[in-house]
Amino acid sequence: MDRRLLTALDRDPGASIVELAGRLDVSERTVARRLHRMIRADVVRILGRTLPGFGGRLARLVRAQGPTPALAHLAGDMARHDESRWVRLSRDGGELMCGFVVNADESADPLQAAAAETPRLQVQAHDLLEVWGGSADAVLSPTRELEPVDREILAALAHDGRMRSETLARRIGVDRSTASRRRRRLLEEGVLYLEADIHPAAMAESGDAMLWMHIAPGRIRELGRSLRSRPEVRFAAATSGPCTIVANVALPDRSDLLTFVDEQLAGQGVAHCEIVTMGRVFKRAG
Repeated sequence: MDRRLLTALDRDPGASIVELAGRLDVSERTVARRLHRMIRADVVRILGRTLPGFGGRLARLVRAQGPTPALAHLAGDMARHDESRWVRLSRDGGELMCGFVVNADESADPLQAAAAETPRLQVQAHDLLEVWGGSADAVLSPTRELEPVDREILAALAHDGRMRSETLARRIGVDRSTASRRRRRLLEEGVLYLEADIHPAAMAESGDAMLWMHIAPGRIRELGRSLRSRPEVRFAAATSGPCTIVANVALPDRSDLLTFVDEQLAGQGVAHCEIVTMGRVFKRAG
């Protein structure tokens, strides 16, 4: 039941308790109790987000391969950087992956800078050209200048995307109707979207993996949208570099990984797929 609830939240992070209860065919009390318990245990958080490109920023996914002790030490350092959104090691400890949001005029991210001082480390940086998900149709910047109160709302919801309007109003010093109206407008404009930050261990055992795929032009967006529509896929994006699309999948075990790649990617134009099983989490949804 907990995993069913997490899956429902992953697909619709803003769904109300009443809506979630109806979809799962259980009582509202059951949904509320289980959700609050998982929030307290830090299994799931609902966060208010802006797209990586909002405000002229650039989203980048960086891979580093090298000696396991060096990567583990580096992962701890990267987790403390404000620019990092998430930091993870592969299951075998031989690869470090980090998601960063940097200013568009910056040529290097913290991991690339650190790699220059770390021997025997190979680094690949990939710009995220398009991200598919709940925000797939959102714009990268609003059509109007954001007011200070809008930015205060974004800052507050970045810690709790399901914050009640009454609480949000008190937090930013406006009345409830103003807080509710402005939040709704930010959502409608695509400036704000909600994301379920679910601990990887809650959704998968050994079938948590990053898939690095190459696909010929003409089918890139088709594959990206197809991947993100599947409940197993937590993240999908088009990238720069030798691979065209990267996706994170959460499956029960490794045999399911092979089934997913062999069956779900068949006939979709994927010419190459590298599977990297994921391990320790140093930072998630920073």
